[in-house]
Amino acid sequence: MSCVSIRASRFVMSGARPLTATGTNIDCRLFQRLCVPGRFDPKYPNQSFSSRTECEEKHHLGRALSRSSVSPQEQKQWEAMTKKWPREWNDAPFENYLLPSAKYEMDALDDIHRRSFQANVLLEIRDVRLPASSHHPSFTRLAKHRFHLICYTHADMIDAKTRDRVEKWTNESWPKARCMFVDTRQERGDPEAFNVVYDGLLHHIETKGGINTALTVGVANTGKSSLLLCLLRNAKVRDLIPKKKVKVTTGKKRHLKPGKSPEIKDVPGKTREITEFMIRQKPRAYFLDVPGITNPSFFFEERPEAWYGFGAANLLPQSKIMNADVELQTAFSDYLLFCLNRDKNFAYVKKIGLEKPTDDIHEVLERLGNKYKNLPEDQLTLRRCALFLKLFNTGNFGPVILDDISKRFEPFQFRDSHFQRKKFLKKKIRGDDDDHYDDDDDDDYDDDDDDFVGYDSEHE
Repeated sequence: MSCVSIRASRFVMSGARPLTATGTNIDCRLFQRLCVPGRFDPKYPNQSFSSRTECEEKHHLGRALSRSSVSPQEQKQWEAMTKKWPREWNDAPFENYLLPSAKYEMDALDDIHRRSFQANVLLEIRDVRLPASSHHPSFTRLAKHRFHLICYTHADMIDAKTRDRVEKWTNESWPKARCMFVDTRQERGDPEAFNVVYDGLLHHIETKGGINTALTVGVANTGKSSLLLCLLRNAKVRDLIPKKKVKVTTGKKRHLKPGKSPEIKDVPGKTREITEFMIRQKPRAYFLDVPGITNPSFFFEERPEAWYGFGAANLLPQSKIMNADVELQTAFSDYLLFCLNRDKNFAYVKKIGLEKPTDDIHEVLERLGNKYKNLPEDQLTLRRCALFLKLFNTGNFGPVILDDISKRFEPFQFRDSHFQRKKFLKKKIRGDDDDHYDDDDDDDYDDDDDDFVGYDSEHE
């Protein structure tokens, strides 16, 4: 544990003796030294705020995102300018694109609920850019009677200050939960960065009883398979699992067999089946790779900002028809601009070459994709929307939280009317196939740096 951070303290249960990944005892004084005096909030005695440790900032958080390109004078001037701009998003979702849940999602949700009777640890994977919206309403009941561990992925898209804001909001909304922040990008080459995450997860599985598997849940494309891959790499480096036989066959007894690592693709709906992997050999411990469960349409109807946030962050399963809808893609871009102005994040102004903030998405898009001006108008707009969303999804606008975390999370309430609504025809929206997403391997846009005015470089 050469890279242990103070964040390990949040994995320690009061009165419990921590265990390492190999099942041996750790001196509790080690964890006491990891706790910083004065970092405990008296309002939430079960939670502790982690300091900005070298390990976390080195391996997970986006260090370059804290360097703002906006001067304090400009920030103050622009905040006064945008003070009276709207702070509530009232546009309803596009009704034709409120898709019913796919069959594999419903089957996976049924399987998760069946497994829940034996599991005492719930590992929920969320996108840190949508800490509220990426919580599926069906997971609220699962978390009520289990130890709730929230893993926020895409931590490279936020800085330490934003991490603290999200952590405080999480503590207020889920007082009994624990949370952690990880960067699970596939190109990472530092599996040791997951020592604390790996050991902490196994510690809770052991101390909470039940089956030796954490019940893993999450919406589509939040990084569940990516987290599993990082944990498998960590375990292999530490010689805690075999090099090949880690995949588990289902049946009366668990049997290991050679199998590929979890497949990862940056599109919602890649994982279609629940698969079990061994993440520790002695004593045995397992991890479930589960399909993402998209929020139901009635959830998006009542909380439309979540639907637009999913579209902007690439968490919404989209058909080719949706990807080619100019009005829809412009609306996703418009919501992103709204969030930037709502949170007084004006990094986009200089990034795309504007003189001052604006709430007109067309003014923003006109600054992008100038080399595509010979394209038809609809195709040009689609290119510009893709570029604007790409800037957000690659961190070029700094740390951006699409959800409004200035207020506490309100649990979603299911009603009988939700299950009596008319179902949409799948083929009408998705085309001839059953896939939610564009499954081709071609790029929708290239990575040339001269696509827009004011571009300098992507974040580190």
